[in-house]
Amino acid sequence: MIEFDLKRELAVILAGRALYFSDLAAKLGVAPNTLSCWLNKRHSPPADFLERLEAALELRAGSLVQSAVQDADAIRKGGNA
Repeated sequence: MIEFDLKRELAVILAGRALYFSDLAAKLGVAPNTLSCWLNKRHSPPADFLERLEAALELRAGSLVQSAVQDADAIRKGGNA
C-alpha cells in the first residue's frame, strides 16, 4: 500500500513560507497538540480537514489530494516521491 505523508508535504509547504506547524494550527483555530495528533494519526481529524488545510494555506482546492496521487504515481513507476 502506498501512503501519502501529509505531515511531510505540509512541512515542505510551511518551510517555503517560513511558517511553523504552530502557525498552521493557529490558522486552523486549533491547539498545536491537536494538529499534531491529527498528523501523527493518534486521533482522526474532522471530515473537512483537507479543505480547511487548503484554505488556511491558500492552496487551490484539491491540491493536497492531487499531490498525494502524483506521489503514488511516481512510486508506482519506480521513482521517488
